[in-house]
Amino acid sequence: MSASTFVTAEQYDPPTGLSWLLKDSWTEATRHLKAVPRNPELLVFATIQPIMFIVLFVYVFKGSVNVPIDYVQYVIPGIFAQTILFNSAFTGVGGVDDLSRASSTGCGRCRCTRRPCSSAAPCPTSCAT
Repeated sequence: MSASTFVTAEQYDPPTGLSWLLKDSWTEATRHLKAVPRNPELLVFATIQPIMFIVLFVYVFKGSVNVPIDYVQYVIPGIFAQTILFNSAFTGVGGVDDLSRASSTGCGRCRCTRRPCSSAAPCPTSCAT
């Protein structure tokens, strides 16, 4: 067996580039999609909320606003942008939740290097926990 070498938080150089962006985005998406069966409210907010906004703004408020173009073409891009912003907020809250759980279960810096760290195990980085 070979001795494994550990990288401290100061030596860690995070990967960059479009391929890493896509891989990290896919990883985050699959992690949050796995949480949907345990928390069905996420599915309701992610799917039914945009439909409710379309029904509300297109069919209820259609006659109350005068726009120079077709009203549906005016409203749908805004609802699409709003849906993206709301769902990205869920992703941000999930990331903060992951970080808060990581800092309460170990040294915290091991989580930044993506290595598991038990609170009972000695920390492989330079911090002493």
